[in-house]
Amino acid sequence: MIRLSQSASDSVALEQVTSGEMVTAAWLQERQALGTFSNRRIWNSGNSSTRRLNLIKVNGFDETLGYRAEDVGLGFRINNAGMRRRHLRCTNPALHL
Repeated sequence: MIRLSQSASDSVALEQVTSGEMVTAAWLQERQALGTFSNRRIWNSGNSSTRRLNLIKVNGFDETLGYRAEDVGLGFRINNAGMRRRHLRCTNPALHL
């Protein structure tokens, strides 16, 4: 995941999104976003997926945990249930505005 600063997020224009310009190395480097890349092996719903059946088996998200914690809680339950996962490092980075 690449985290943009508030000022970089504010500078994003619709044309940059539709043209794909905002995900080029040059655009990200200009905004000092390339050093913020994270490839930690955690469940991160912004860039994670699983089968519906797996979500049902672990009772889905625990919404009482609040922002971000429900993702991590789900990841722990999926791992503890012994479900196989694949880590596709750097294959599909998510840009976090």
